Amino acid sequence: MCQRRGVASITPADVKAYLVHLEELPSGRKDGGTLAAGTVRHYLNALSSLFVRAQSEGLVPAGYNPVRAMMDKPTVSRKEAAWLEVREATLFLEAARTYRPKKDYLAHGAAYELLVTFLLTGGRETEVYGLTLKDFSFDRRLVHFRPNKWRRLKTKTSHRTVPLWPQLEEILRPYVFGGGGARSGLLFPSARTGGLITDIRKARDGVAARLGWETGSVAHQSLSAYLLRRSAPDA
Repeated sequence: MCQRRGVASITPADVKAYLVHLEELPSGRKDGGTLAAGTVRHYLNALSSLFVRAQSEGLVPAGYNPVRAMMDKPTVSRKEAAWLEVREATLFLEAARTYRPKKDYLAHGAAYELLVTFLLTGGRETEVYGLTLKDFSFDRRLVHFRPNKWRRLKTKTSHRTVPLWPQLEEILRPYVFGGGGARSGLLFPSARTGGLITDIRKARDGVAARLGWETGSVAHQSLSAYLLRRSAPDA
């Protein structure tokens, strides 16, 4: 059982021991391995934020932060994203249009509509998964990214409106309004649960395989980037 202790008693040596512990934790991936340096860094950043809050509450002296006092922290290698060229994107979307999955990995088999929405709105992964019919203004040709009951947005400034480009409108209109009326709720609901989609890697890789691309060669770039990208060769 862990013993309770005051935050002011935590030293850089304690944080170092915590770092060693994190670096030994399993990643949970199928291929095994331990936590990535980026994941470990996120844990340390969260701990550092705790000490910033503790300072504001007067629980530790001003400037006291043993995480920042550490000399050695895990570093994350940054790789330049290799974006899809226009020709590659066109080929990929055409392959998605004629793609027929063996199983319903996507809502209603909507690989084409979903991937076009990613490419032509610039939405992050969960942002697009959480789009609803109400987020689309076909009359004004606008798409609204805003929080809803299915998902939040990453930051307050992520609440935004982007153009509904003619190509996307042309593709989505039959999907939304065809087959006996407009959809309600999520635009791309999970075929299994009816709720939010959580993973489309199998369908995405299936589309890429039709072009002879390697598995995992196309990935959604989350966090601060906004389009489909080709993974770097050494990724």
